[in-house]
Amino acid sequence: LLKVSGGEPSEFRRLCRTLVEVMTALAAAGVDPRSVLYRHVSSMADVRGAEGAEAFRDLLERLRSLLVAMAEGGVSPRAFLGEGLPAAAREAHDQPWRLDACLAWMTRMARSGRDGSAILEHAIGAIAGVDRGEPARFDALLDAVERVSVRLPEAAVKWFQKPLVTAAAEISRGDVTAFVGALDLVMARVDLEQEGDDLMES
Repeated sequence: LLKVSGGEPSEFRRLCRTLVEVMTALAAAGVDPRSVLYRHVSSMADVRGAEGAEAFRDLLERLRSLLVAMAEGGVSPRAFLGEGLPAAAREAHDQPWRLDACLAWMTRMARSGRDGSAILEHAIGAIAGVDRGEPARFDALLDAVERVSVRLPEAAVKWFQKPLVTAAAEISRGDVTAFVGALDLVMARVDLEQEGDDLMES
C-alpha cells in the first residue's frame, strides 16, 4: 500500500480504509481475510498499482462490491478467491482492463445467484488469447461460455470446459458468432452422448 500510495499519507489512509471494507465483507462471508490480504492484494497491485492509488482503490472497491453481491446472491466466494481471481489477475498483466471486466462480469453473475468462478479458472486464458484487446468482445465471449456451461454436467466442468473453450477460440479466432457456433456444435454432440449414457450423466 505504501508503494501504491506513492508515500502520500492521505492516499495511504484512504487505501487502508478501502482495504478494511474488503476484509469486513470477507469476514461477513465466512472467509479468513488473511488469505486475501497475503495473496490477492499484492497480485491485484501488480495489475493496477502502477496506475496510482486511485486506480488501485477503485479495483479494491470493485472487489468489495462483488463480495457484497455474492453474499446477497447466496454465492460462496471461496471458488472465486481460490481459483477465479488468480486466473483473472494472470491474464490482466498486459491488459489491466481484463481484471476490471472480470470483476464486473462476476458481479452481474452473483446478483443473479450464479457463480462464474469455474469459467474464469478454466476458460479465461483461451478467451484472453482471442479478445483482440477489445473489452466488448471479451465480455461477449465470457457470456457465450456461461450459456453453454449450464448444459455441462457439474462433474464434467473441470475436465471438459477448458478444451471446449480452447477449441472454439482456435476455430473462431475471436469472432463471436463463430465462437458461439463452435461451442454449440460441440455441445450438440455432448447432449447427444448424454442421452441414456449413465457415464456422461454421472
